[in-house]
Parts: sequence; C-alpha cells; structure tokens
Amino acid sequence: MFHGFSGCPQQYFTLAAQVAAHGYDVLLPLHPGHGMKLDSNGDDVLSRLPKSNDGQNGYAEFAVRMNDIMARSPGEKIVVGFSLGGAIALNASLNAPNLYDRQLLLSPMLAIRGGAFVEGLIATLGKAPGLRNMVVKPMGTRNLCEKWYATGRAGFCDYRLKDVIALLEIEDINDTFYEEHPPTLPIQIIIAGDEKFVSNPRIEKLVEQQRKHGPISLCSLPEDVPHEMLSPYENRERHMHWLDGLLLGAVGFIVEGKFLASEPNDEQPTPSASACRPI
Repeated sequence: MFHGFSGCPQQYFTLAAQVAAHGYDVLLPLHPGHGMKLDSNGDDVLSRLPKSNDGQNGYAEFAVRMNDIMARSPGEKIVVGFSLGGAIALNASLNAPNLYDRQLLLSPMLAIRGGAFVEGLIATLGKAPGLRNMVVKPMGTRNLCEKWYATGRAGFCDYRLKDVIALLEIEDINDTFYEEHPPTLPIQIIIAGDEKFVSNPRIEKLVEQQRKHGPISLCSLPEDVPHEMLSPYENRERHMHWLDGLLLGAVGFIVEGKFLASEPNDEQPTPSASACRPI
C-alpha cells in the first residue's frame, strides 16, 4: 500500500488492519525522502526528497525495489496506491505486468488538478534556477497541514517547486509505459467528490482507455468527500460518513476481487449506496 505525497503509511492504518484480519501480509513502505524529523529550527527536512532532472526518478526506482520484495513473496498479490502512491502503484504494475493479481487506486495522481496548463506552468517555472527551491505550498493549505500535524498527522507541510516537478516526471514515465504495454489486471479506482489536488478528468480518461485492455471500475465518493478520503488524521473535525462504506468496498476488492457495483447483486454487492457512485 503506497501512501500519498507528504504523508506516510499512517494513512492506511485502518484499511491495512482490516485487510490483515483476512490473513494477508500488508506491506506499508515509506516513500523516499519522507519520514524525516524536523530540523533544529522546527522546519521540514526536504533535502532527501526525489529531485527533478537528476537522470532517474526516485519514485519509479522505489517502485522497482518494492516489486523485488513482492516477487519473493508467495501467494496472491495486490498493489494499492493513494494520490502519489497511486502513481507509484501504477508504475509498479506497469514495470511488472505479471506480478500483481489486481490493483486498487484511490484518487491516483495521473495529473495535477488543472491538467496540462498547470503542469506546463510548473515545468516552465522549474527551469529557472532562482525558482527551483521556491516553497510552493499555498499558505492556506500549509496552515491546514500544520493543524493536522498538531493533532497527530505525520508527514511534512512544505515542499519546493523541484519536488513537484519530480512528481510530474513519474506521471510522464507512467504515460510512456502505459502506451507501450497497457495493463490487463483488474483495476478498481475510487475518486473523491471534492477533489482539490489531482485531476479527476485525467483519471476518467485513463478508465476509458483501459476498458479496451482489461477489467476496470471507477466510482466517485460524495461531493463533500475530500482528497484525504482514508485518514482520520486528516479529517479531525469532519464526520467521515463515507469511511465505513469505502473501507468495506476496498477490502471487498482487495480480498475477493469484487468491483463496486451500481446495484447490489449476488456477484458484486454494493457496500453502501451513499459510499461510492459508479461512473
């Protein structure tokens, strides 16, 4: 289970425990550069995050290392990814097309919200030496992150322009790999209704492409569900009315391979009519 950018495996604690209760060994790796303690000034340590234009992409290399571990493990294998972790999970399955039995993607980062225009602007600004180290997290978002941090959310709250460009690189790598060898394993994708970070239209485009190659299902959580759909640590002041249904559906897919369906039936029971709306 690959976690999101600036977060940590904490985002999966509830889901991982439920999957483990079904007899699965659950691996919760920490992404490169994540998990660093604050420096002596109380600031985030960003020096070890994968950088752009370094010849290799640290996130893609990380996916390969995790594949090596999974290849040595017996039995059925499922890869799960949230946000940036969704891009890493997709990369892992594209790199090893016969390794995984199925794939669950939760608001995967296939493109940043705003699409090609925003990503092109980031890439252009990132070429300027004086801007590459610029902290790019908006103040409002940083304040929210710091509030989460104060109440138990682990991770970091700041990042630089060059750290974002490294995210765009893994997107481009996945696009290239996908065009060469589209996956054939079953894929369930779940997106947030109130998405502020990744591009839902880009996810929907992937789903339409993938229907030609293998079984895939896409569903959307209600309009008030934020990007941080899984973690109580990032929803301290919000009633997560969708969480039970989301967990039930996610576990059902991971353990039994059951897609979330629009109508309940014997083959594919819907976990909750309000939890996820198939698209």
